[in-house]
Amino acid sequence: MDKTMKEKSLIIKKYKDMFETFRLDYEGTPFSADGNTHWEMEFEIANAEDMSQIKTPYGEHYGGTANEPEPFKGSGYTGGENGTTIPEWKIKDRIQIKDGSILSKYVNGEMVEQYIFKIKSGRWIKL
Repeated sequence: MDKTMKEKSLIIKKYKDMFETFRLDYEGTPFSADGNTHWEMEFEIANAEDMSQIKTPYGEHYGGTANEPEPFKGSGYTGGENGTTIPEWKIKDRIQIKDGSILSKYVNGEMVEQYIFKIKSGRWIKL
């Protein structure tokens, strides 16, 4: 997670904040606005070549070709319903993450579970 996203995630602990910041209110969303649980993953990419899999989607107005439904704006950023702005990325294919990546579960704004990725076993181990 880049520093900007890490700093933003420090203020996003409650489900409502996460839902509004990441604009999970799009048409056909599987996410409920009145949920109480979300997961956060903090990782670094293991292989430099995997960086080529991560792209910022731009719409035609910004010189790109992406054409996505709302809340996509085409500028490389999405504006949250709560006044936040976050960068947009698309990952084309799978990427390899580094050993020691962290996966955290939040319920009602409190971290209740945390896991660490162990590359040798390819598994997430509960901390």
